[in-house]
Amino acid sequence: ANDHNDTVAVPEYGKEVKLLSDGALLSLSGEKKVSVYSLGAKKIKYEIRRVLTKDISNFIRQSRGDDFAEPRVDEYSISEAFSEEVTLPEGDARKPQFTAFDFAPYLKKNPDAKGLLFKDPPNGKGLFFLSVHAIDKDGVVVSTDKRFVLVSDLGLIVKTAHDGSHDVFVQSVKSGQPVSGAEIEVLGVNGLGVMKVTADGQGHAVIPNLAGFSNEKAPVGYVVRAGDDMAFMPYNRGDRQLDYSKFATDGIQTTSDGLKAFLFSDRGIYRPGEGVHVWVIVRQGDRAQNLAGVPLQLEITNPRGQIIDKPILKMNSVGFVEHEFTTKDTSPTGVYNVRL
Repeated sequence: ANDHNDTVAVPEYGKEVKLLSDGALLSLSGEKKVSVYSLGAKKIKYEIRRVLTKDISNFIRQSRGDDFAEPRVDEYSISEAFSEEVTLPEGDARKPQFTAFDFAPYLKKNPDAKGLLFKDPPNGKGLFFLSVHAIDKDGVVVSTDKRFVLVSDLGLIVKTAHDGSHDVFVQSVKSGQPVSGAEIEVLGVNGLGVMKVTADGQGHAVIPNLAGFSNEKAPVGYVVRAGDDMAFMPYNRGDRQLDYSKFATDGIQTTSDGLKAFLFSDRGIYRPGEGVHVWVIVRQGDRAQNLAGVPLQLEITNPRGQIIDKPILKMNSVGFVEHEFTTKDTSPTGVYNVRL
């Protein structure tokens, strides 16, 4: 019923900078640019650290974390650094501005107009740590974003077989086609190659089991090269592994003593009057004994707990038998139990 007057402090407009989109792979055949969003910034400063070719094994060994785009690693010890600043056009501080960072000059063999002097000529090899800083009108860094970026057109899949060998598949990110003739090298902890193979016409190569390699030859990563392009993958690290199976495959641990039985039916629900099929699998732990003739006692009870069938089955040589019992139209509905 009465007027109310109050004074509140309104915060300043936000000041931030962000590398847009997710992921850490830029196609070497594309624009090689990363879009950048900024708000309330006068300038944007880029810090570029390119991983030295000779330190790829150190990078793989040091890096930790599940996110490929944000590895936890001492980047200063394995990279050479560059920086550049961009002054943004004057605008409304409430409205975001968009720009892009171009990796192309940092992928060339020779210095370009920017005067980039590489201690380790890149030859198209693009492993970068990119940090972007928003600087306000007072010259203060008000926001930072960071990402690891691999600029490459080489896609790499490694499948480990049961015998410990590795099937390596290389394909073009742009076209999706196999890259024939690509060289796949396994690096040891000292950065030297311990195994090198060449992909066939289907972009496929096989690397044998490397379990015997240890000390300085212990494998840390795969490096694939095709012309001036290069990509890599850590060797046998959990955060790079994918499970292609839709089903759990843990199984049951057994010993050689005693028998184990498994019961299953063709479905889980039946109508009164239908026939119910029950299958029985019996196994011994070491599977050394012939179980033919072993008697099995089945006991089937209805929802009232009454035994309605109690057959004796004879096991065959493969340890797999079937039993069928038929319900009646007047059979009670509910849960039926089968015991062996």
